[in-house]
Amino acid sequence: MTTQPNDGLNYLDLYPRMREKLNQCFACQRLGLKPDLPRFPAQGSLRHYFPEMSLNGDGLCEQCEDSIRAKLL
Repeated sequence: MTTQPNDGLNYLDLYPRMREKLNQCFACQRLGLKPDLPRFPAQGSLRHYFPEMSLNGDGLCEQCEDSIRAKLL
């Protein structure tokens, strides 16, 4: 079974309280599972749709931070 781009958003529509377990990049708006969360029952389902993603102090994911840094240098 392949995951379609909107499957994760559909999952969040069904379980809106799961949004609090996600990070969202300020620049690209991509969603990812917070890396420092303790284990919880629905984590496998969330991990299926959203990979783990940490944010820097400015709310940027690693890819956006690298891209911005490359443009500034």
